[in-house]
Amino acid sequence: MPIVQMTLTPDPELPDVPLAIDDVHNDTDRQVMTLAFGLLRYARVLSVAPGVPKERLAALRAAAPRALCTPMSSAALLMRW
Repeated sequence: MPIVQMTLTPDPELPDVPLAIDDVHNDTDRQVMTLAFGLLRYARVLSVAPGVPKERLAALRAAAPRALCTPMSSAALLMRW
């Protein structure tokens, strides 16, 4: 199974790993991959250290979706496009 980078910008630490989009041979597929990988640029992993009190973890779990789905954060994402 080949290893490829699922991004639009190559990682300088992986100079010998090709981009998945480099193997696309038509404009439609290239547009789909450009959209998908462009959206990945905004993906964020949220994590906390082990042992966080349950109350704090519950508060973080409740706040994260609200913070990421506000009109302000949506507008900021659209302005980058």
